[in-house]
Amino acid sequence: MNVTEANAEGLRRKLKVVIGAEELERRLSARLDELKERARLKGFRPGRVPKEHLRKVYGRSVMAEVVQQAVAETSREAISQRDERPAFQPTVALPEDEAEIDKIFSGASDLAYTLSFEVMPKIETMDFGKIALEKPVAALTDEDIDKALDRIRAANLRYKPKEGKAEKGDRLIIDFVGKIDGEAFPGGSTEDAPILLGSGNFIPGFEEGLMGAKSHEEREVEATFPANYQEAGLAGKTARFEVKVKEVASPETPPLDEEFAKGLGVESVDALRDTVKKRLEQDRAGASRLKLKRALLDALNEGHTFELPPTLVDNEFQAIWHQVTGDLDRTKRSFAD
Repeated sequence: MNVTEANAEGLRRKLKVVIGAEELERRLSARLDELKERARLKGFRPGRVPKEHLRKVYGRSVMAEVVQQAVAETSREAISQRDERPAFQPTVALPEDEAEIDKIFSGASDLAYTLSFEVMPKIETMDFGKIALEKPVAALTDEDIDKALDRIRAANLRYKPKEGKAEKGDRLIIDFVGKIDGEAFPGGSTEDAPILLGSGNFIPGFEEGLMGAKSHEEREVEATFPANYQEAGLAGKTARFEVKVKEVASPETPPLDEEFAKGLGVESVDALRDTVKKRLEQDRAGASRLKLKRALLDALNEGHTFELPPTLVDNEFQAIWHQVTGDLDRTKRSFAD
C-alpha cells in the first residue's frame, strides 16, 4: 500500500491510496484457497475443484469482494498512520471508468482510490485558573411563597353554578350537534362537554356564540373551521351547531385551607407551604446553576479559538433544520404563520 497526501487545506484532507496488483492477486489467491475447500461444482469431487477453474467461474465476484475488503482495511490503516482524528466517516472514491475497473479485476492494474475526510482541530487549552465566576443567589422570602400559593390557587379555580348570563371566564357544560350543509359530520357531536369561555380551545366563533347564554337555554351557533385544521375534510368549512346549555358556572378562587391542601395531595396548609418552599428553592438553585454554567461556557468560548470542521457544522444545521420543518409539517403551519 502506498499513501500520498493529495490535499491538506484547513481541516480538509484528501489521500490517494494505491494497492498494488500483486497485493490484490495475493488476496484473491488466498480467498480462492478458502473457497476450494467448500466449493461444490458439477464434475468435481468436494474439495478437488482446481483453483484456476474457480478463478474462471467466480473470479470477478471474488475479486469484487477482495477489493471491498482491501479498501476497508487500507483506509483504516492509512488514517491510523496519521496524527489526526477524523471528524466523521471518511468518503472513499473508487475508479468509475469501466475499462479501468476491468484492468483491476483482471489483475493487470493497481487499485488507486481517494480518501476524503475532515479532521478535528487541535485545541490549545487556556489557563483555567484565569477564569473567575460569580454564582448568583436569590434569597427566598415569605412573600415569594405567598405569591406561589396564589398562583396555585388561581390555577385550581372552582366553578359555582349561577343563574345569570354567561361571561368571559365562565365555564359551561353543553351538549351539541354540528352540521355542515344540514348534514351531521363525524366528531361534530358530544354531550356534557365543558367549555371555558374566552379560552380559545374551540373553533373560531363557537365560544363567541355562547356569550350571554343561560342555563337550560338552547342556541344555534355558527363557527368556521380554520383553513389549516388538522382534519382536511373540515378545513375552512362553516358549520352550524345546535347547542343545549346545561349549566353556567362562574369561577371562584378557592381559600387557602385544609380542604384545598388535601385536594392537592398534602396533609395541611403548613405541609403545602413547606412543599412550595422546597420547590422554589430547587427552581432557584437550578436557575443559579444554569447561569453559572452559561458564564463558564462564555468564558471558555472567549478563551479558545479554533476552526470548525465544515461538514460537522453542515450536519448539525441540517439536523436542526429538519426538526424545524418537521414541526411545521406536523402542525400544518408555515414560516409566514
